[in-house]
Amino acid sequence: MEQHKKRPTNKLSQLLQRFIRYRYLMSEKITLQWSASQLMYALFVAILLGMLGVFDFDKVSWIKSMLFWILACSAGVLIYPTSLSLGFYWLKSTRFHWVVKLSFLLISAGLILSIFVATIAYILFDWMVSSYQDLFLLMTSVVILGGIIHMTLLIKEAFYWQIHHFELKTDIASNTLTASTSTTNTSEYHTIPLMSKLPQKIQAPLICIECQDHYLKIYTQKGHYLLLMRFKDALKELSHYPGIQTHRSWWVANEAVESTIKENRRYFLKLKNNLLAPVSKSFQASVKAASLLES
Repeated sequence: MEQHKKRPTNKLSQLLQRFIRYRYLMSEKITLQWSASQLMYALFVAILLGMLGVFDFDKVSWIKSMLFWILACSAGVLIYPTSLSLGFYWLKSTRFHWVVKLSFLLISAGLILSIFVATIAYILFDWMVSSYQDLFLLMTSVVILGGIIHMTLLIKEAFYWQIHHFELKTDIASNTLTASTSTTNTSEYHTIPLMSKLPQKIQAPLICIECQDHYLKIYTQKGHYLLLMRFKDALKELSHYPGIQTHRSWWVANEAVESTIKENRRYFLKLKNNLLAPVSKSFQASVKAASLLES
């Protein structure tokens, strides 16, 4: 009976672990994310806290109270994701458990945010930290409240990622078939529906596509462009273009592949623009079938 009660927690923990590993620990670069959905979430929380009048804010001007919470929450959704991205990138080589890393980074982000909160509190309310007790209460409140808010954001993003990942996995077989039966020549890149969504100055044969949250970073032989589009929809538009999906968030053009690189059991395809496209285990078979992966 006790084991049955622990299952939901274990599943949530496993989901968060996979999501954090995918988003931060497997990243080859630092990505600073501040999406419109996060900003809307911050505004919703700010309005809610302002209306509730928490921390005796019901005793001050309603306008100043709302302005304080909007600034504090907006700063929070910038500071927390940035701190996690930078922190996990720098701590990637350490052997601490992911929970320890996450806790440390959430607390660190909360301490940084508390400095900003103290600054706007001084500007709006002429409030200053006058004792160590005030400082401790401020930092504790910001760390706890900020940690709870950002953890809910992480869980929401993790569930979205799981759904998106499941949708992409159902397309692996069809993508394998597409790689071997593509009929469009790269010289006819202008006939691809996706190309019409790019600025004229970078329309050229494709090199690769990298999925970044709700955006796609599309690389061509003339440059790159960030496009708001679902990865799954882009794959459908590329169904007749000679290329293949190599990772849940990567697609590469066949002719853009120059060589294969293997690092600690992980495969990468080196592309013409010197980018390294990861090849995950789920897609290794299809990439080998397309003769793009050297053993």
